[in-house]
Amino acid sequence: MNLHREIMTNVCRFLGTSVQINQSLCLHSSCYKNLNVILDRNIHWHIRSSVKVFNFLHLNSFQKPPSSVLCDKIALSIPSVTLYSTVIDPVQVCWNCNASVNSKSIFCESCGVLQPVNRTADFFEIIGVNRSYMTDNASLRQKYRSLQTLLHPDKFSSKPKKEQELSEEFSSVVNKAYSTLSDPLERGLYLLGLHHVSIEEGTTDVDKTFLMEIMERNEEIENETDPQMLKEFYMNNKDQLDDLISKVAEAFDLNNIEAAKKLLTKMKYYHSIETKIKEIKQKLNIPD
Repeated sequence: MNLHREIMTNVCRFLGTSVQINQSLCLHSSCYKNLNVILDRNIHWHIRSSVKVFNFLHLNSFQKPPSSVLCDKIALSIPSVTLYSTVIDPVQVCWNCNASVNSKSIFCESCGVLQPVNRTADFFEIIGVNRSYMTDNASLRQKYRSLQTLLHPDKFSSKPKKEQELSEEFSSVVNKAYSTLSDPLERGLYLLGLHHVSIEEGTTDVDKTFLMEIMERNEEIENETDPQMLKEFYMNNKDQLDDLISKVAEAFDLNNIEAAKKLLTKMKYYHSIETKIKEIKQKLNIPD
């Protein structure tokens, strides 16, 4: 597959375009005509024959880009391809020096410049933790801080404008990833999204008894001003959340997405109660 990747990268360079392989092979639209193949972002390609490939790989010896006619000949000499399902290492081209860069790399190994955010990566991949509902908060925090140390815009104040912009974008994405993954509810909702499932705002996909209990709890909290009672409400609500967190983790471990969705729907109600209690305590100047 490294051979195929090098071929495609060289073709695109000589055509004055760029190549990107992010869990799939994506070529600039101008390459489609010359290559006469359709490359979908969700598929990978495998070279079936190596005929004429080796001469093709030595095109770097050209002192200048070949003519469009020669480009056509190069493209037509590429062996036929077939679909295959093996995942290959994602590769992209450095925006500064055009060297091949693994899309998981933050900096180009050739010229050292910051690379764009890999938009095909999820938040777990960006932070560098396993895609799992249960996370090691200490490890998550440590990886986040390490990334921000590398990417903080202040470190790029003397760099070219392009790198400054990339730093701001990358740092923003890392912040969003951390804030999402460090919150049990947001992490669960994000995992649902990765399974193409969402919980609509205002959903009532819970039993009526549960809704009545939530309504009663809200009424009790709204009328409460005693610090001790508010503390008890908060601790009871936390126990409910902790129990739901354990159940959500089990549901995701079993890949029971429907069960996870129902549990997270309930968690949203308890999370709302927690927020309300904090707001009341703040309004009454009650310390945590």
